[in-house]
Amino acid sequence: MKKKILLTTLVVTTLAGCNHETEEENLDDVTMTQEKVEQKNELQYDKFKMEDDTLYLKNGDEESEVTLTHSDDVLIKQKTTTNSTYEARGYKDKTDAKKKLIEENEALKKNQDGVEYNLDLRDKDFTETLTIDYENADLNLVANIPEDEDTEGVYISYDQMKNTLFMRGYYTEGEATANFEAQEEIEGTGTIERKDNEVIAFNMDVVLPYESQELTKDEAVEQFTPLQKYYKEMSKKEGIDLSLSFEENGMHFKQNVDYEEADAEDVFKIEHVDETPTKKDLKKLREYSNQVEMFSRYGLLYKEK
Repeated sequence: MKKKILLTTLVVTTLAGCNHETEEENLDDVTMTQEKVEQKNELQYDKFKMEDDTLYLKNGDEESEVTLTHSDDVLIKQKTTTNSTYEARGYKDKTDAKKKLIEENEALKKNQDGVEYNLDLRDKDFTETLTIDYENADLNLVANIPEDEDTEGVYISYDQMKNTLFMRGYYTEGEATANFEAQEEIEGTGTIERKDNEVIAFNMDVVLPYESQELTKDEAVEQFTPLQKYYKEMSKKEGIDLSLSFEENGMHFKQNVDYEEADAEDVFKIEHVDETPTKKDLKKLREYSNQVEMFSRYGLLYKEK
């Protein structure tokens, strides 16, 4: 299944916060000077604390890089560069790509105050670059805030933006362990150890309620007992430890994989029982974003420590 990295700010209204000024102001005071009104509308942050953080995403033939310029929690600028191929996106050719790429978010992909969009189309691949300067951009447009909602004093939260990117499979350079927690009625946790985009090891411990699979316990036992036996056989292989049990509250899945000991083809067959992996499958298997996607299918999402 083809996946695409959407070139977007990834901002939703929950990412918006408010600047708090030290000076007490009465917004209903009709005597407020024009100077104070202009000051209120400016993005408030400490310029001496400005810094850049860069996050990366690799998904098959697509790569994305996001640089976040911020001061404490205030996001000042965001630059997203995406490299991909026409084949990866399912485009016929350069002409088809240009039309569909613009249509994906036509309102945003127009150069305007605070927004700069560039598209470089080549013979087989392309590069999209979107830069948003939150000091000058229309937040109603770039942050999906309704047009009738006042954006005065509103800013985009750097911390929440970064966590949103992490939840979508973005990562920072170097070695790290990412933690994941189950959502809503699902119980469980998971961790992924990685170096840059390459997964070193992962573990998952999740209970999926029978109701979430639209099954009774008896139906689940009948349907998933073959998988339970398969897990036992797979656990005999180096670097792989799997289990499936049928608890009162749901199916209890455990997966522990150490890529330094396990054979990649065996790991692939944990989720693809009857398939033979291609070289492309095995290359993608250890990508961090691929593992994040697998966790999400079990209801696990990235959780900041």
